[in-house]
Amino acid sequence: MDVAAGGLSLLKDTNGSLNFNYTKLDMAGKMLIDLQDLHRYQDLRLLDVSNNQITDSSQIGNLPNLLSAKLDNNQLAALDGIGLHNCLQLLSLKGNQLTALPELDMPMLSYLILDSNQLTTLPSLERCTQLKTIEARENQLTTTAGIESLANLEEAHFATNAITEFVLGPAPALTKLNLSGNQITTLQALASNASNLEELDLGTNTVASVGELNHLSGLKQLRTLVLTENPVAGVDKYRNFVHAILPQLETLDGEPYSEEDREPPPEPPPEEDAPADE
Repeated sequence: MDVAAGGLSLLKDTNGSLNFNYTKLDMAGKMLIDLQDLHRYQDLRLLDVSNNQITDSSQIGNLPNLLSAKLDNNQLAALDGIGLHNCLQLLSLKGNQLTALPELDMPMLSYLILDSNQLTTLPSLERCTQLKTIEARENQLTTTAGIESLANLEEAHFATNAITEFVLGPAPALTKLNLSGNQITTLQALASNASNLEELDLGTNTVASVGELNHLSGLKQLRTLVLTENPVAGVDKYRNFVHAILPQLETLDGEPYSEEDREPPPEPPPEEDAPADE
């Protein structure tokens, strides 16, 4: 990485002894194939090596003071050498070829960006106690397991996956949750969790029963709800059922309630029994 000199900036006295070192390295789009000399820049705080051809991330672990690491749009198939990091606050890995991640022990991590990979499950995140935002759109996730213990999580974005298992912990700080474009059938995970949720997008899933809407009754702070392209949205007087449970919504499927929506709903249709085995 002799070419790194052109991307170095933010010269700072990092230890108070007038020993100035570079703290930022921007090598985005420089056709890099490796990070073999990265360890020479021990005082880096900000690193951007996006849009290259990097296959090995292990050198990131040799930067103990790093606060932000952007490795978007490379060729990473595994995440090596980064699992344990005491200072890292932002880790962005979108647009790689990751199929799995190791357990992450990053007590200061606030932002984790994993969009457009091939993940089927999330890594263990229980040691990422300060995590505020997770973005994992366009993967192959089948479950949201892994986020249950994140008490400081504010935003979670899981659109366009293959999620059938929707699990959630108490999530007292969660305000935005996007699960659109999955295969979720039940909303039970929201029955007693995420009480401060304000925006919920469940568009294009497989929720069919109006009875599932009752699981949302505890979401008193909810202002925006999307359930378009779910079978339940085709139930007669669907908007009336939602209004009866969530009258405080500002928009349902992108529109405010009409006067007709505010009328009491009819009796819910009977649940269909599963066919008996022959």
